Amino acid sequence: MSAPSFADCPNTEVYLAALWRRILQREPIEPEVSFFDLGGGSIHVVQMLAEVCAHYDIDLDYGRFFEQPILTVLARLVDEKIAP
Repeated sequence: MSAPSFADCPNTEVYLAALWRRILQREPIEPEVSFFDLGGGSIHVVQMLAEVCAHYDIDLDYGRFFEQPILTVLARLVDEKIAP
């Protein structure tokens, strides 16, 4: 499966869901379920957050993700970082 493309995704949450599907090799991705409950581990977190940071050219606090490892929460954090 190829990396998700922002051009194919109308918003951050959709992009992140595509990324989580690829990394976790799981469908569907429920947006309110913990990344860890979906099968993610700390190695997956590092890979996923590195891709998100590179894609959006932002820095994220990994600790905040571990506090609330939910797709909708991460999307909100990313949107806050990329807001003009």
